[in-house]
Amino acid sequence: AHNFALRMNKLFPLQLGGAKQECAIPVYQGAQTLTRPMRALEADLMANTVCIGGNPVMRWCLGNVSVKTDKDGNIQPAKIRGQSKNRIDGVAAALCAYAVASWKHEDFFSRLE
Repeated sequence: AHNFALRMNKLFPLQLGGAKQECAIPVYQGAQTLTRPMRALEADLMANTVCIGGNPVMRWCLGNVSVKTDKDGNIQPAKIRGQSKNRIDGVAAALCAYAVASWKHEDFFSRLE
């Protein structure tokens, strides 16, 4: 079993074949794309398998999130109605990390072996 800390930036360095490259993996911010990451993040938070490290900003962002459901049952994060000044950016970043981790899981873990 591996333990990882995940850090997301708009651009991050990636080492491929000895050449350092800048890359970004776009994550569409819609219900169809974010349903699986939202369910995974919620399950991990409930099971205490993901740690936000007592980060007060992330705790604040989590408290500002509600769930918006589309007609097909897909979900995405939304700000709680009437609290437009409160931020959910930390949760959005975590969901992007979960999405990319699920898409690139095999590639990531194959590099650890």
